[in-house]
Amino acid sequence: MNDSSAKDAAPPCDTTRPFTSPVPVEGIPDGSEGARLTPDERTIYFATSATNASASGSDDIVQLNRSNARLTWLKAVNSPVRDMYPWINSDETQLLFSSNRSSGGGWQIFEYRRSPGASDFGGGRPITEFRLDGNVGYPWIWNGKELWLVTDAVGAGDIYHSALVNGSFATATAESNLNSAAIESAPILSSDGLTIFFGSGRDGGFQKDDIWTATRPTVNDAFVSSSIRNVVELNQNSSGNERPSWISPDGCRIYFGSDRSGPWKIYVAERPR
Repeated sequence: MNDSSAKDAAPPCDTTRPFTSPVPVEGIPDGSEGARLTPDERTIYFATSATNASASGSDDIVQLNRSNARLTWLKAVNSPVRDMYPWINSDETQLLFSSNRSSGGGWQIFEYRRSPGASDFGGGRPITEFRLDGNVGYPWIWNGKELWLVTDAVGAGDIYHSALVNGSFATATAESNLNSAAIESAPILSSDGLTIFFGSGRDGGFQKDDIWTATRPTVNDAFVSSSIRNVVELNQNSSGNERPSWISPDGCRIYFGSDRSGPWKIYVAERPR
């Protein structure tokens, strides 16, 4: 007897194929970038310079609930200056983002937490354990094990990562196989940790900052420099900047920011089945 319930579900997409043409994400105002989503893609956290009565600074962290199209400015975490590139964990209890609120005006990564089901985050703190001088930003935590970031501690802007050990961040180390003489930005990892996307103004791109990708054999290996390639389909029709911000757990959709049409906007592109 043929039991149709036992059939394997069709794969959501072919991850070996290029992304289709990107489109702006609905419900997000112009002047926005750095979208980070919950695994079900129903909630988006991002930074925006859009005017709102709840705005605190020139760039604020905002939450979009896609089920009701409601935008919420996170007043408990925003400051009078710039708060950018939020990262949120799967149960929405841990929030990291970049901010230049420190007394010297430099960029740091801040961490805020809240109880499950709570609407507001509690008091936050700057993360300093990874022992980096200079500006630090673009946080991305992979699988609760590694914090990926960008700093100008040595170069103009390089990708580093810091291991999470017993709940604390270890000293960060440079990803020398990925970094170039140009400025790198916004590293994000696939759910299996084997693929990275990042922004870079390195030679071989189209215009300004493009989205690039690289792979590694296992999560214990470094990313392979010879695997670095330009994600052409996301960059080729733009004379502006592109910076990746989130890749879906199944690898089928990528969200990124671009100023290709003037103001920064958040775009999404899908891979075909």
